[in-house]
Amino acid sequence: ASPEDKHKMVEYDRAFSDDMIRYCLRAGYDVDYKMLNKINHECAAIVHQLKFKYNRPRPIQIANKLKITFNAYPSVTGVTPSYPSGHSAQSRLMALYIAENEPGHRDEIINIAEEVGLSRLKMGVHFPSDHEAGVSIGDQLFERLKGNS
Repeated sequence: ASPEDKHKMVEYDRAFSDDMIRYCLRAGYDVDYKMLNKINHECAAIVHQLKFKYNRPRPIQIANKLKITFNAYPSVTGVTPSYPSGHSAQSRLMALYIAENEPGHRDEIINIAEEVGLSRLKMGVHFPSDHEAGVSIGDQLFERLKGNS
C-alpha cells in the first residue's frame, strides 16, 4: 500500500464516519447529522448480530491456524468476527442516505464509502465476500429506511 493508502487505512479503521461527515460539511451539504449518526449506530447493531451469528474468523486467524505468513496491517477495530464487514455496511448506508439528499454528489460520496470498505481488504482484516455482504446490507437497510420515511 502507498503511504497515502496507509494513512487512510488507519483513519478509516478508527473513524470512517468522521471523514464522510467532514466531506459533507466542507461541501456545505444540508444533511441531518443526528439522523446520520442514528442510522450508523443502528446499522452497527445489526452487523454485530450477524458477525456473531456467522462467527467467521479474520484472515489473520486463518493464516495463523494454517501457519501461513500473513502481513495484516494492525487494526484497532478488527476484533469482532469478519463477516460481514461493518465498515462496508455502515459507510454504504451513510453514503446512500447522504446521496439521497445530495443527488448531484452521489458518485463522490458513494466512492468514499467504497474506499472505506476496500481499505479493510487492503489492511488484510476482511475477505472480499465480507465487503460484498456489507455493501449488500447497506443497500438493503437503505431500502428499508426509504420505505419507512
